[in-house]
Amino acid sequence: MSVRLRGPDRPAAPEITGRVRGPEGSGSLHRLSGRASLDPTAWWAAAALAPGAPPVARAPAEARLRHRPGIARLYPRPRPAEQGPWHVDVTLSVHGRLLLRPVAAFALLLAGVPLRRGFRSSVERAAGQWNEALGQILATGPDELRAEQAGHLVTGPCDDGANGTERTG
Repeated sequence: MSVRLRGPDRPAAPEITGRVRGPEGSGSLHRLSGRASLDPTAWWAAAALAPGAPPVARAPAEARLRHRPGIARLYPRPRPAEQGPWHVDVTLSVHGRLLLRPVAAFALLLAGVPLRRGFRSSVERAAGQWNEALGQILATGPDELRAEQAGHLVTGPCDDGANGTERTG
């Protein structure tokens, strides 16, 4: 996996790319690649629109996954909420490739409703975890956050001191 930031003090367009490969000799069905990008300026502009305004045409974030049977694209778009700061609308587009298109179309026809329900609950669960993590971060003051980040740079993020394997820098 690779992460690229342009201007680390104020990232303009963070991108993440990655590849997953199964064990040696497992074949092409155990391979997956992906890419995600975010335009923070466009994200905050879309989140600041007036309630009831039409959503932005181009999603400020995109994630693409490529697998042999198909390609999936995820487009999250923020929009103002009636109560609270904002909601995120997520569009998922899945396309089969080559001869697998008819098979994928038939499978999605049969499993579409459970897949949508599962996707929706996964997104809602992720949103709840995000809100919880963000709440903890916002409850911490800027000086505490800086000290915590400096500590991670020296000892590493996985060092909690509980397992007796404390690293020194």
